[in-house]
Amino acid sequence: MAAHRFKVQIASEYNIPLDGVGKKYEIEKTASRIKGVAGALRKSGLPAQRADRLKEELRELLQLGKDEEITEEVIKKAASVPSKKENPDFQSHEELVMNQIKDDTPKLEIFVRRWREHFLDAMKPKFMPAHWSPYRGLT
Repeated sequence: MAAHRFKVQIASEYNIPLDGVGKKYEIEKTASRIKGVAGALRKSGLPAQRADRLKEELRELLQLGKDEEITEEVIKKAASVPSKKENPDFQSHEELVMNQIKDDTPKLEIFVRRWREHFLDAMKPKFMPAHWSPYRGLT
């Protein structure tokens, strides 16, 4: 893919990792276990003894009282609990590049021009607005 090759080139020029810095998502262990237990309970043909153990584990994970029934609805909701969340400390490749050039208008204009030229070279569009040009300024 031409866009990926160009992104690799940019990563090298700006000394920025392609995958950004940090992990994009954090796994919430309890939510992940809830989802796993509920998923197992939704499988057909599960032996009754195993289902009872899983229901008890799910009850504990969901902090339900002994008298609260583990219904199909409870299991269904538990199976759809999000188990990962976005890491607020993650910085994407694109964000890191922009942080390097956003306050330097000449660098930013060169960067935008290069992407526009890349677009023309890679996509070879046949129909473009008359005023469109890779050399047009940012304003």
